[in-house]
Amino acid sequence: MNKISSLAIYIRFDGDSGFTTSNPNGQNENTQEFILSNGQQDVYTEDMLVNNRNGFEILRYYLLTGEMYPAIEWKEEN
Repeated sequence: MNKISSLAIYIRFDGDSGFTTSNPNGQNENTQEFILSNGQQDVYTEDMLVNNRNGFEILRYYLLTGEMYPAIEWKEEN
């Protein structure tokens, strides 16, 4: 999460490549910077990002159910 956007990853089991949030309205030419809690700096394209309101809902839903939030699009990673 940065000031305006969130990226979520849903992993089902050890070794799973998982799913990442997907934004069909985002442009893959545009990027946003994220600073992780360990100080690592990452950059993600906007087609992977959702707004922070959805980011909070993803986290809330996962904490309550352990499942992937159904109200957004996800992309399966390979």
